[in-house]
Amino acid sequence: MGELGMVRETVAFDSAMSEWATTEWAAEHSDPITAMLRHAAEELTGAMVELGSDPARLATVRVCATLREDVAAQMLPFADGSGLVMISDAIVSLTGVYARYAGDAFARVLAGGKVRGLWRAFRATRKGGLGEDPAMLTGQLRYYNVSQRIYGLAAKLIEHQRPDAVPLTAMVQAMALDFIVGHEIAHHALGHDSAPSGFSPGEHLPVCSEDAQRELDADLLAYRASVLALRRESAASGDADAAEVVAGAGVLAAQGALIAMMAVHSTEHALFVRRGTTHPAASVRASLLLEQLPPGDQAFARLYLANLLAATEASSVFEPGATPFAWEWFASSSRLDIPHSDDYLRLIFQLDNGQCQSTATLIRWLGNAGFDESSMVGRGARLAASGQVEAAFSAWCVPTESAERICDRSRALAFHTVLKSLRSAFTEQDVDADATLAVAVCGATIAARALA
Repeated sequence: MGELGMVRETVAFDSAMSEWATTEWAAEHSDPITAMLRHAAEELTGAMVELGSDPARLATVRVCATLREDVAAQMLPFADGSGLVMISDAIVSLTGVYARYAGDAFARVLAGGKVRGLWRAFRATRKGGLGEDPAMLTGQLRYYNVSQRIYGLAAKLIEHQRPDAVPLTAMVQAMALDFIVGHEIAHHALGHDSAPSGFSPGEHLPVCSEDAQRELDADLLAYRASVLALRRESAASGDADAAEVVAGAGVLAAQGALIAMMAVHSTEHALFVRRGTTHPAASVRASLLLEQLPPGDQAFARLYLANLLAATEASSVFEPGATPFAWEWFASSSRLDIPHSDDYLRLIFQLDNGQCQSTATLIRWLGNAGFDESSMVGRGARLAASGQVEAAFSAWCVPTESAERICDRSRALAFHTVLKSLRSAFTEQDVDADATLAVAVCGATIAARALA
């Protein structure tokens, strides 16, 4: 933030951390994220015990935050029967993007009293989705996905929020994170500890069990625990709106769960070339979860889901015909505070656009840039385009061990891994530094299609 000249944001961050340092949680936890996750774990394990889970078993699970970007959450079992749940900070970022959209949608419905709220809800029913046109959400998710695919890092654009949306956003995001934490703890509670499991795929994880019922069972227990924990905490808070939260806990927990499922769907489809056998499709999980709600709440939740799913799917496709990040629209939007230059946003668009071209177009682009079949870059691209990926990585001078791991179809594979291997190889082979990233994106896009 200092390098980007974000003075206001730096002051706000320092102020928030100073305030955090005075809380009772600061004495027990190293940072706010860890404190939030562990508080959620305590509430959820207590709820699971009340729902009939073994308290002795739940006493052996621990939750922590991790800087690992490629897996939303992971449950790691140990031989002594204990378990470690690791939650990535990237999923906090991604659920935050969804939660802002949802918080604004709810604030608009609730603004102006019950009559206007009912009218807005009626309009949402006619349109088939709750909230504004999902173009803003789609672009924000697209920006996040491109940043992950290219740089392997979570990145987000911050949108201004109306004041009445802030607490709604916080609640929805908290419920999403509760569901993610609860899902992994549920695996431990249910005895699903034969191997590490992840809330989304990961290259370091074994192929997940094809028993989808285990995942659905973990979803159901996580949802039930989230509902009970929310009701207990709200009732004990003494807040003026506690009774309303208790009454609406089922639909609030479902909304958080749906955001968590969308985050998994986005991660699996946007960031991975190969996903292996992972969780059931988000649409299947969502439908089964919604069956737990009363009919009226189901209808509301499906409205809520419609635009989230549309934005998720539109932002996760990197194929010919996909719509890349609209940098000019975002650069000119008064709803965003963007510290980056127009050149940087244009670069994100260019990197995105390159991944949305046909293989023939990418081969032509490389040739026009001087990388025809007489060059190692062009030769490898043509081999990959013909399906000879092992030969392509050899032509690109990618180390044999890395190439074999990338080509092993039994493993999950992230696009960023393919790109990183090509950037490293091209740098070693003295490809023009100014062109390395662009040609690596072309090569990785061609290879990824053959590796899927």
